[in-house]
Amino acid sequence: MCIRDRDVTDIASLKGKTIYATGQGANPEYIINYVLEKNGLKVGEDVTINFVSQPTELVTAFAQNEKAIAIAPQPVATTITVKNEGAKIVLDMNDEWEKVSDAKLVMGCIVARKEYIEQNPDAVKIFLEEYKDSVNSVNSDVDTAAALCVKYGIVAAEPIAKKAIPYCNIVFEDGSALKNDLSAYLKFLFDRNPASVGGQLPDDNFYYEAK
Repeated sequence: MCIRDRDVTDIASLKGKTIYATGQGANPEYIINYVLEKNGLKVGEDVTINFVSQPTELVTAFAQNEKAIAIAPQPVATTITVKNEGAKIVLDMNDEWEKVSDAKLVMGCIVARKEYIEQNPDAVKIFLEEYKDSVNSVNSDVDTAAALCVKYGIVAAEPIAKKAIPYCNIVFEDGSALKNDLSAYLKFLFDRNPASVGGQLPDDNFYYEAK
């Protein structure tokens, strides 16, 4: 969460504030509402949320409003702090989520067709090993990762990438850990809006476990 407002130090201090965010009708809205509710704040009564259509619009909204508060994904949050004097990140939504929920925030995953996995088990195994190595490399060698982010057009500038990567919570999970965390998060989404997960929760065959 990015702010210039010195009065905001925790979720409870958002009472009476207006927040800019993205993801209306999707994961971000469900997550924000849940965290606020668990901290005793009602959206529309205690807190106002102004949704914009694209994360990059948060940068503009923040620049145009001295009192703006933005809940932004990375690297947009870091971009806001770089481009706006006095702006800073005060709350990490991963941390705030873990304070009020038993489920982890699982915001990215690898998906493959069952047929492909069955026909190419060795290729899948190699891919996952290299993917895990890539995750470890990003977290241990931020300078190289930042340069690659710029090279492949993921982030506009290396200084932004370097500051953003440690906040990105880039992790690798597979097997039972993946199944436990993802199934719990899908259950959260289902409880908020069944349509968000296709109307029903997936069975055990949805999750990949190496043989």
